[in-house]
Amino acid sequence: MTQVVFHKVSLRDRRSGKCSRCGKRTTRTLKAWQTLNPLNKAADGLPKTLEQIFSELKQDILKWRESPLRCSRCEE
Repeated sequence: MTQVVFHKVSLRDRRSGKCSRCGKRTTRTLKAWQTLNPLNKAADGLPKTLEQIFSELKQDILKWRESPLRCSRCEE
């Protein structure tokens, strides 16, 4: 059996502040990641480049930053 390991590309972001629902002080962390492999394809059908993956990860983090900050208890 052959195992192939692909390069993992990740970005991490941390937010802290007051919960938008209960006002409790909280810190939240998001780790967005994708792998750089031939099966991870863009809309045109070609494999994604490192720059495309970083661009998508940055968009995911910006979208997460725009959402209201919630503590773990209020998130449920």
